[in-house]
Amino acid sequence: MTRLLLQGAQVLTFDALDRRWPVADILVEDGRIAAVGPDLVPPEGPLAVVDARRRLAIPGLINAHLHSPANLMKGLLEGAPLEIFMLYEVPPLAAEADTPEVVRLRTLLGAAEML
Repeated sequence: MTRLLLQGAQVLTFDALDRRWPVADILVEDGRIAAVGPDLVPPEGPLAVVDARRRLAIPGLINAHLHSPANLMKGLLEGAPLEIFMLYEVPPLAAEADTPEVVRLRTLLGAAEML
C-alpha cells in the first residue's frame, strides 16, 4: 500500500457540510483520500510525508499539463489558428527565457482562473 500524508495545509473540502480547516492533514492511501482533519495520526507503516504548510488544498485542482505563457496573452491573438498562436506563445527564436518571477506570476494567474 502506498501512503502519503500532507501535513498542515489549509483545506477547503467543498463537501455537503462545506468543511474548512485553517490547518489540517490529508492522508492518501493507494491514490485515494482516506482521511482529512487536524493532527491526523496515521496507522503504523511506510509513509511519505509532505510539508503542506502555507499551501491550499482543494478537491479537483489538478492540471497535469499547462501552457502558462498563454496566461499573459489573453485576447492578444483572438481567433488565430493554433499554429500561429503557438509561435507567439513559445517563440522558437526567443532571445531569452522568462524570469522566475514572470513564470510564477503566469502560473498563479492560471491557477486563479481554474478556481
